[in-house]
Amino acid sequence: MSRRSSLALLALFALAACGSEEPANPAPTDALAPVIPSASGLCPTAKNGRVAYAPQGVVARTVRLDFDATVAGPRRLILYWHALGGNPDEFAESLEATGQLSDLLSDAWLIAAPDHDPARDTATPPLPWFLSAALSTSTEFDDLIVADELVACLVEQGLVDPNEIHVVGMSAGGLMATQFAYRRSNYVASLVSLSGGLISLLGIPPIENPDNHYPALIFFGGATDRFVVAPFPEVDFGITSEALRADLASAGHPVALCDHGGGHTPPDAAGGMAIPAFFEATPFGTSTPPWEALGTLLPAYCAF
Repeated sequence: MSRRSSLALLALFALAACGSEEPANPAPTDALAPVIPSASGLCPTAKNGRVAYAPQGVVARTVRLDFDATVAGPRRLILYWHALGGNPDEFAESLEATGQLSDLLSDAWLIAAPDHDPARDTATPPLPWFLSAALSTSTEFDDLIVADELVACLVEQGLVDPNEIHVVGMSAGGLMATQFAYRRSNYVASLVSLSGGLISLLGIPPIENPDNHYPALIFFGGATDRFVVAPFPEVDFGITSEALRADLASAGHPVALCDHGGGHTPPDAAGGMAIPAFFEATPFGTSTPPWEALGTLLPAYCAF
């Protein structure tokens, strides 16, 4: 990669050292127990559809919630970050298209997918999440704050098991899911990155709890899994996915890297079926490889 391309990538994705401080969650008292933040605002009533969350100091943001209200007790949470040009509906709609959505919801899952800040639509570059764009502003950590409020409220209301908070994202959302897993490792149980990963040129995001060796399932689409946000250079998601695999593996996380070969798209049906099974096998504190437990549900194109 040329120096010019490297600098341009830095301009696109760098998180500036100056600017607002990242909000701090409570320090962990037990490395193997999740630490859930407290809600800073009034928790709204959870319901299916769009629900507005308004943490102190942040403009209210809507989150799409999908869950079966007839299920008793806390649920597993899937927190989804959408792609550039996408929206919070895309993950639930893809599950519905494969016949998985109703089964998951009746089996005590809750899917939460935040809307991005509308200000991101006119930003340069127009990536939906603050931490996947070049920013040094007071809003840099707003997405994290909204997610903290969401998690705090859902746990407080008894809707989500604090040991079952899993994160996934696609493309720009995959980059955000990676940022989130590092920066919220006090409570993230496992990570799925879909054509996302880690821009190694930029260094490693702050790690909230380095003792939480959460498992990660990293998908990308082969040699054609590339994307351009003009006027910046092309991003190769094979490179970013390998960078994430290497960093997590070096820190002791169980990691599988899965090349589905389909380009810059979500994984095929086999990969899609594996994601909920992977989450189910990886509650908070899982540090041993879950691959044997997944068996044939793990696609043959995954390596670990």
